[in-house]
Amino acid sequence: MNDTQPDGVKNKSLYKAITVLDCFIEKQPLGVTEISKRLGLTKSNVHNILSTLVAADYVEQDGPTGKYSIGSGVFRLYRALGDRFSLSRIASPFMKELANLAGCAVFFTIPHMEDVIYIGGEYPDRLISFARVSDVGNNEKMYCTSSGKIMLAYMDPEKRKQCLPSELTPCTEYTITDLDQLNDQLEEFRQQGYAIDDMECELGISCMAAALLDGRGLPFGAICITGPSIQIAKLRTPAITSALIDCAHNIARELNA
Repeated sequence: MNDTQPDGVKNKSLYKAITVLDCFIEKQPLGVTEISKRLGLTKSNVHNILSTLVAADYVEQDGPTGKYSIGSGVFRLYRALGDRFSLSRIASPFMKELANLAGCAVFFTIPHMEDVIYIGGEYPDRLISFARVSDVGNNEKMYCTSSGKIMLAYMDPEKRKQCLPSELTPCTEYTITDLDQLNDQLEEFRQQGYAIDDMECELGISCMAAALLDGRGLPFGAICITGPSIQIAKLRTPAITSALIDCAHNIARELNA
C-alpha cells in the first residue's frame, strides 16, 4: 500500500479498512490474495480487516468460494445518502407522481448479488385500498420480483448467471422455477420495457417494474409499482405502463447526468 495518506488521517487502521472497501467499487467478489496484492497489505492484515467488516455487515463472504462482496450494511449508508441527495432530490418527485397516478406504493430498488434491495419508496396521497408491501430496507430474490426480473432482463448473460441461484426455490405456488421458462419471460419483458410479478413473491401482492439503465444500457436499479394483486391487474394499461417506463427513464436520465 502506498505510504502516502491524505492529510488528517489519524487512524491508520481505519484508513486501511476504507481502502479495502474501496477495492469493491471496481470489482466483486474479491479474494484476500487479490486485495492484498492490490493494496500492498499482508494477507493476514487484509483477512483481519475483512473479518471485522463481515461482523459489521459491511462485507459478506461467499461460503463455496471464500470470496467477499459488499454487504447490506453499505446499502444502509447508501439509503442515508440517497435520502439526502439523489432519492429525495431527484427520484422522489417522479415516484410520488407515479404513486398518485397508480394509487399504489412505488419503490426504488437496486440489485445486490441474487437479491433486490428496497432503498426508497413513495405512497399516494390517498390510499383507497392497501395491503402490506415490501418495506424500505427489505430484500427479495431477483427471480421472483418484477424489479429483479426487469434488471435480469437487461443484464448480459454472464452477469445474469451470477445473479441467479443454482436452484430457483418457489416462494409461492406462482413462482417460476424453470430456468428456460424464466429466460423466455425475461426476453419478453425486455421487449416490452417492463416486468410483472403476479404473486410470485408474496400471495395477494403483485408488482410492475421498469429498469434504471446507465449509459451503456445496463441496469443499476428499478422502479416498481406494488399493491394488491386485484388492483395491480387493473393497472396493466398502456397509460400506466408507459408512465412507469417514463418514470424510470426520467430518474435514470437525471442520475446519469
